[in-house]
Amino acid sequence: MVKFDINVDRERVMQRGPLMIFDHHLIARPWSPDFMASEAKVDSMLVWVRFPRLDMVFYDERVLLIIALAISKPIKVDLKTLNMTRGKFVLKLD
Repeated sequence: MVKFDINVDRERVMQRGPLMIFDHHLIARPWSPDFMASEAKVDSMLVWVRFPRLDMVFYDERVLLIIALAISKPIKVDLKTLNMTRGKFVLKLD
């Protein structure tokens, strides 16, 4: 159970979806008195997509977003990968 002192923080967590805390995924939902963890269902999950053989010429934000639309709704492109400073995971999808 988590309590937020600042409503803006609470809304940010609720709207952005799963969080990563100490290498574990955490899904936050509003409190409900009849909540049962064993019966909880996850409707969607954010994932990072990797294109291991995609030529660097296609590492343009617009191109990557168009490719991502074939899979799911793109959330963002990893800027470190775009700038070729680090990383292999390109897109965050919903």
